[in-house]
Amino acid sequence: MAKEEKKESKDKKANKTISSELLESVRGALYKLKDYLDNIDFTDEEANSDKQATTMMSIIEKMGKSFETLSILEKKVASEEDIKGKTRGNNKLGLFEDGEN
Repeated sequence: MAKEEKKESKDKKANKTISSELLESVRGALYKLKDYLDNIDFTDEEANSDKQATTMMSIIEKMGKSFETLSILEKKVASEEDIKGKTRGNNKLGLFEDGEN
């Protein structure tokens, strides 16, 4: 990894809030659950189909709360980014402005 790449990734990490990092984690976890649900094989004779069905139903029941949490985190991150991007007079920074004087 080049010196510039390390600095850039370090800067990006420093600019991330805990909310944005949690948002990424929650999204990743939901995608893993999606993959798990997509790959349940009820025709596998060696697998316990009853246990798989119970697990699947439990996941589906709890996913509603997960999506509510995801929505809350998305709003939190959006508001943090909105606050970061504001300048005097409630103008937003341009694409190539960094907000430092």
